[in-house]
Amino acid sequence: MIKHFVPLVQAALRHQIDGAIAVIRTKGITAAQGNINGDYLNTKIDAVITQLYRTAAKIAFRKYKPTMKSFGDNTTVVEDVLTYLKDFLLQKVVVPISQTTIDQIEAVLQRAQREGWGVDQTVKELEDEDMTKFRARLIVRTETVKATNITQLAAADNEDFEMEKQWIAIEDSRTRRSHSHAGVDGERVPLDQPYSNGLMFPGDPAGPAKEVCNCRCTQGYFASRDINGKLIPKKVRGITILHKLNLAA
Repeated sequence: MIKHFVPLVQAALRHQIDGAIAVIRTKGITAAQGNINGDYLNTKIDAVITQLYRTAAKIAFRKYKPTMKSFGDNTTVVEDVLTYLKDFLLQKVVVPISQTTIDQIEAVLQRAQREGWGVDQTVKELEDEDMTKFRARLIVRTETVKATNITQLAAADNEDFEMEKQWIAIEDSRTRRSHSHAGVDGERVPLDQPYSNGLMFPGDPAGPAKEVCNCRCTQGYFASRDINGKLIPKKVRGITILHKLNLAA
């Protein structure tokens, strides 16, 4: 996880909450309830996540262990990955993050109504950093895994030989059953094929939130061989997987 992005994401989350606090201070708790949608989309989170993607992609590219090819400049791979991820940024990141924040604010307002809080107490509750700290860490972890795995998938696809990918899970009490040894852990498939859990890679933005959020899994990459044990040359050179994933999304 790229830890220095946590406070940046947290600040972006606070931006939306601060907007709600301004409404509460101006109009009061009753008037604010159900009316926190004025700035529905968090206008700050988009830029922060895009920069997180870029940073995570560059690090992931450097850590990729090429099988046959010696890579130099990573600019093309990183930019192609960013283009792919940006297609999902609004609907898979900005919208759900924005809506979750609104739901949290509304929950506080409902509690304030039930318990008879004043404006100051309500604002104090919304200013509690614990409200955003855990979410910021979860968002950074989820989006880092997403950017890391798609970058290394693209790098493997840029090899001169056909490649396979293998799901690698962290086996502990927090691991999803569908990601664990009881699911896809250790499963090996061609680069352009999904795993049996339906995901193309850990953190796949086309997958449901229950399979993606807070995922810590990675992938391994191997050159494919024919029945005689010889490496299989790639029929189409260059990165083709990102185009296939966009068509399937």
